[in-house]
Amino acid sequence: IYVEDVAEAFIKAIKLKNYKGVINLGSGKKTSVLEICKIVEKKLNGSNRLFNNIGKKLNLKNNTGLSADISLAKKIINWAPKHDLRKAIELGSPII
Repeated sequence: IYVEDVAEAFIKAIKLKNYKGVINLGSGKKTSVLEICKIVEKKLNGSNRLFNNIGKKLNLKNNTGLSADISLAKKIINWAPKHDLRKAIELGSPII
């Protein structure tokens, strides 16, 4: 999830008056650690360093992925991320 998307959600949530509870933020799409490694590797000029050094040790091929349920964020604060995972990594690439 891209930091600007998180900031937008925080601003909307701060404006809520009578809500007390947790609102999940995320992409809303199931993503595995292996998928993230592959996207970052592509950003690093096709290097396989992440998967070769981390992925094999952690057996990431069997990781089916995780996803935050953002339905409450959509309903309560009318929020959904504007950036997908690839775009968020691309925009954050100067720090990679």
